[in-house]
Amino acid sequence: MHYVSGKCVVLAEREYNEFSIYKIEHTHSDLTDLPSNICNWDSEPFIRDLYEDEFDNMQAFWPAVVELDFQYNRIRRLQDINCSTKLDAVNLQGNNLTYVSNNSFANLTFLRTINFTGNHIQYIDPSTIAESPLNLLNVDFSYSLMTEMDVMNLLSLHGYCEINFSHNNISRFTNKLQQSLNMSKTYGPGLTSMNNNQIESFPNLRELYVIETLNQLGKFMAFVFDIRENPINCDCTFQPILSQSVYVLGVLRNYMDIICQSPPDLADTSIRNVDPDRLFCPLPASAGCKKPECLCIDKPYDGIIYIDCSNGDLGELPDVPYSEYSSHIYLNISDNRINTIRNVSYLSKIDVIDLSKNDIVEIPSEVANLLENASVIDISDNLRLKSLPREFQRRDVCKTFMRNLEIRCDCTWIET
Repeated sequence: MHYVSGKCVVLAEREYNEFSIYKIEHTHSDLTDLPSNICNWDSEPFIRDLYEDEFDNMQAFWPAVVELDFQYNRIRRLQDINCSTKLDAVNLQGNNLTYVSNNSFANLTFLRTINFTGNHIQYIDPSTIAESPLNLLNVDFSYSLMTEMDVMNLLSLHGYCEINFSHNNISRFTNKLQQSLNMSKTYGPGLTSMNNNQIESFPNLRELYVIETLNQLGKFMAFVFDIRENPINCDCTFQPILSQSVYVLGVLRNYMDIICQSPPDLADTSIRNVDPDRLFCPLPASAGCKKPECLCIDKPYDGIIYIDCSNGDLGELPDVPYSEYSSHIYLNISDNRINTIRNVSYLSKIDVIDLSKNDIVEIPSEVANLLENASVIDISDNLRLKSLPREFQRRDVCKTFMRNLEIRCDCTWIET
């Protein structure tokens, strides 16, 4: 190496030999950038004029360089190194990188190992390490500062040994390019390490990988995802994937022996030993739960959102929260002052509805039709309710509670 004005260039020890391969190495020093004549990335006229011969001579070496080792310097950025077409390994461990572009080594088909552990990386572009024509075997981004991860960096169409994102601060997953799994191709196999991050909930893989059903996650059959040693909250986000895990993720592997950190009643329990009925999520106002009048809980194991708005001083039917996992609704709005049942779209998703102890005057036929699939309806103690729609004739009387009602049985109740 030769330094000038904070820059450096590679000086060849001997002339280029087409039958040789080369390694460029400069470790445990103070470099802040890669040498300027690696792929001639540095366009500054001063350095190019001063070392014109070194810039020209180095070009012959580019295709024959198989390893770059600049570990434990102070390098702040990774330039485009695609000129070294035979590059096999890059070691930038212990530097000051903050960002890695998906263009830096995108065309290096012989690249097998990159070691970027112990940097200050906050973000890497989507499809930086898993996009064709790359065929990486060992990738290490551990011990850095990332807080989010694009899911297209977590798997590869090629087999690999390990992609390591352990010991970061990752808590969120994205798919910024909205890329989907290619159902006609086979992925992996390989180990992706995400242990010792800040992952609290299991990501919604159906949404992130833009797939229609969780059954399509069979594409992950050859993968192992290690998310141990995270502050895992064993909630509703885990239940859908665990229902598929025996077939999809190999849940019985040691790598999937995830230990719950919360809620308190499940702390220190292996996720494999948790009753699926205990995996639920309280839904906040931001999810659409009417607070503070209602308590909303999503239980994917039942496929039901449980909404309790009893004694909430409601004058109308509440809006219901959105759920990524459940399609049916259990709605308790008893002991309120509701007098009219609105024709709202979610009524067709009602499994159980408790309307007792309200002030209901009428149940319109269109509402009764929407409630046709409800397994239980309770309209007891609505003292102003004097008539029922004819649609109630078709209901199971053992599952339709009508205590303390004074109903006029007129001709509308007579079958024709």
